[in-house]
Amino acid sequence: MFALLDRCPHKGGPLSQGIVFGTSVACPLHNWTIGLDDGCARGADEGCTPRFACKVEDGRVLLDPVELATVATDEA
Repeated sequence: MFALLDRCPHKGGPLSQGIVFGTSVACPLHNWTIGLDDGCARGADEGCTPRFACKVEDGRVLLDPVELATVATDEA
């Protein structure tokens, strides 16, 4: 399971609107391929988007609220 900030490192495109294939997602703006496991661009492209620790407990996806508050705010 993977959780990334919903922002491509290239131009800030919404990764949640991209196509997921295997362990990657294609940014819907410029088709950059971002690894879901590390948040980093693949191929010749460069840059990373923050990733978050996550786990499934009782069928619910859990994220650390402190991590979300600090990392997501730092990237704004």
